[in-house]
Amino acid sequence: MGNEGTLPLQPAAGGHFGESTGDNSAEYMRISFIQVNSLLHMAGALGPLRGMGVHGALNWQFTQQDNNITKLFLTYQAHGVIKGDFAKLAPIVDRVQNSQ
Repeated sequence: MGNEGTLPLQPAAGGHFGESTGDNSAEYMRISFIQVNSLLHMAGALGPLRGMGVHGALNWQFTQQDNNITKLFLTYQAHGVIKGDFAKLAPIVDRVQNSQ
């Protein structure tokens, strides 16, 4: 939506993750589960998937390492009915998430 927007995340079940820039806004996902310092589950669709009838589950797992560093393991599973080959879209979504 632009370079000067904000990406708020309300860290509670029912909270949302979205973006706002001026008068424009988008809701990407809803928080469905939080286990403090361990797990965060979000449901919805990211980016252009929102308009394709696709729904996904984005799961964040946090693990404290011995060296006082937190390891993050991220998975995003999406499904839906879209025109074309969904399998061709998956690598694109994966690249975008890896770049973020």
